[in-house]
Amino acid sequence: MKALGRWAGRIGLIALGVVIYAVCINVFGGYPKFHTEALTWVAVAALAVFGGVVWIIDERRSTRDGETPAGVPGREEALTGAPARDATRRQDETRPRGRHSGRDGG
Repeated sequence: MKALGRWAGRIGLIALGVVIYAVCINVFGGYPKFHTEALTWVAVAALAVFGGVVWIIDERRSTRDGETPAGVPGREEALTGAPARDATRRQDETRPRGRHSGRDGG
């Protein structure tokens, strides 16, 4: 029953987004008696807020699941301040730094 409720909620939110988008592109415009110009601007603001909420929820979900987008410090790095060990280090950083490192042929 819970799953059915979640599906219904998702379908309802998608329908709401489609209606708000339709109002934003002035599908229902041209009726000055009903102040559709003001309604269009309200819908644009609602669509921006709606998109922002979806983005925040998705970011929280991906952080909770352990996903970290490229370029964003992971949880370990954020907590310790030390960069996490990365397999994509430049080759220069993995070479020995001694006298016979092979850089000058000697």
